[in-house]
Amino acid sequence: LTNTCRCGTSSRRALSTTGLATVNSGATLIASGGAISSTVPMTVAGTLRTGAGTVTAPSINITPSGLLTGTGSVTANLNNNGSVAPGNSPGTLTINGNYFQGAGGVLNVELGGTTPGTGFDQLVVTNVATLAGTVELKLTDGFYPARDAAFQFLTARACSNAFDQFLYPSNDV
Repeated sequence: LTNTCRCGTSSRRALSTTGLATVNSGATLIASGGAISSTVPMTVAGTLRTGAGTVTAPSINITPSGLLTGTGSVTANLNNNGSVAPGNSPGTLTINGNYFQGAGGVLNVELGGTTPGTGFDQLVVTNVATLAGTVELKLTDGFYPARDAAFQFLTARACSNAFDQFLYPSNDV
């Protein structure tokens, strides 16, 4: 499957591939309540949106131009060298596997309240999260957190390393 346009799945529908699995730059692949599965590693140079669906592959490589976003689940070892944006303003994205974020990777997190998944984005990793790169926080819905407020936007069975950079909307957050 090489995706050069916008396509996807809807409720109870499935899209599967056993050959080349690439979402090209400028293209969008959406699992909107359905399932996308691949028996080979996937490469995402465009946008892969989980919607409320599922994506399954041995591994998924998000390239520098790629974006993984949505509120569904991904069953794969994820290698992020592009952007991962959990949620749907806001929401929770679950990675059933390992999460690796390289030095060029960005984790985008929206803060619009104090409850994980509904007030702010959350990335849930069921195995190990290996961290580097950037976390970029954005405030939404007029929300402004209290000074020294804490938000657990990433959970994992285990974490190694740390993010290299945090981008905040202001020095007061």
